[in-house]
Amino acid sequence: MVSTVLDLTKFSMAMDQNLIVSEESKEAMFTPTVSSSGQALPNGLRWFVHEHDGRQLVSHYGHQPESYSSLILKVPEDDLTLILQASNADTSAPFNLGQADVLKSPFARAFIDLFANGENSSSSLLDKNSTSTAVLGDGLHPDFSYSVRSDESPTSTL
Repeated sequence: MVSTVLDLTKFSMAMDQNLIVSEESKEAMFTPTVSSSGQALPNGLRWFVHEHDGRQLVSHYGHQPESYSSLILKVPEDDLTLILQASNADTSAPFNLGQADVLKSPFARAFIDLFANGENSSSSLLDKNSTSTAVLGDGLHPDFSYSVRSDESPTSTL
C-alpha cells in the first residue's frame, strides 16, 4: 500500500474513534494470537502487539527496498500515534521489525521515551551505546533530530 502521512493520520484517527472498525474488531486486531501450544505470539491481526513498561504498543511497518518505508506505532492507553514515512527503506528495513520488536527502531524508542514515558522519565529507552539509523540532537523536540547515514554504521545518541 502506498499512502501519505496525512491519509495515514486520517486512517489512524478514524480507527481511534471506531469509525472504520468497531471497538470489538479493533480489540481483536490488537490482541496477541496464541500458538497451538498456548504461547502468546507478538502478532494481532496484521499488527504487531507489544507491551513495554505496562503499556500496550501496537505497530505496523512496511518497506520496499531502495524505494520507501513506513512505521506506525500506537500507544492506545495514551492516545499516541507515531506515523513515519520515508522515500527510502531506512525507517524500517535496518531494524528487522519483522522480528516483532518495534523497540529495535530508534524512532519508536525516541517517540516512547519523549512522549509516552513523559519528559522526566526515569527509564530512558535511548541507549547511548546502541547502533541505529538516527542521530538525536535537535528538531521535532528540543532534544531530537534525525539524519540517515548511508555510508557508515548507523548510530543513535542523545
